[in-house]
Amino acid sequence: MECRKRNGQVVIPIFYHIDPSVVRRQEGSFGKALEVNTRKIHSEEDREKLLGRWMCELTQASNISGWDITAFR
Repeated sequence: MECRKRNGQVVIPIFYHIDPSVVRRQEGSFGKALEVNTRKIHSEEDREKLLGRWMCELTQASNISGWDITAFR
């Protein structure tokens, strides 16, 4: 997402067996996995900062229009 903002690069999010709305809201097992991964960061301040950034960028990525690949099955 940073390269998209800075350099205008194209971002094509791929949501494999997950609805973009789940990623957008960081809920369910996706939200729990995100939490578990941030626990590995030792500094509480760094953890909160990184989690906030990830959540923001995941929300932005999930709001990008794309193709529904289930139509090609």
